[in-house]
Amino acid sequence: MFYQYSEESIFLLGNWQKIQLLRRGINNLENYEFTVYLESLEKLLKEKSWWDQQMEFVIFDNNYGRQRYFSLDKWRDKADNQFSIWIGVEKLTLNNLLGFDDSPFCYIWVRGSQKEIIKSKLLKLLENPSSATGDYILKSNIHHYNASEIIKGEPINEIVKKFEELFFKIKDFSIE
Repeated sequence: MFYQYSEESIFLLGNWQKIQLLRRGINNLENYEFTVYLESLEKLLKEKSWWDQQMEFVIFDNNYGRQRYFSLDKWRDKADNQFSIWIGVEKLTLNNLLGFDDSPFCYIWVRGSQKEIIKSKLLKLLENPSSATGDYILKSNIHHYNASEIIKGEPINEIVKKFEELFFKIKDFSIE
């Protein structure tokens, strides 16, 4: 015999059509259906009685994963008109939600020219949370889910609840 394929490669070659269907399915799930699923977060938030026109929802995807966050107009840095405080969720991927990578987490994050002042005031307001690290004032992990829980929408519901909890902790805070 010219070349000896491994047992795994023989299995793959014998099931090539099914494997191609799996590849297409995975690509569709990760790049389309899961994206549409994440878009429901914005809709669910905007249906909340506390959501108002002064809030902005932001979608941010990069090499580190998917983030969704929101902020209030009164949390803008007057120096650059950018938001100084964000309430969001980071590491929103199927691998993270299913437990193959670190858990996604919700957060309160600060930035901008008044970052240290804002950070100090928020830490005091939140009674110095132990999860404060760097520019994250507060971090709260989202637990891992199984497939049926994801299908039922449980991660999105948990994120909405955590966003609501974080928002009500700092909703009256404004930048001077």
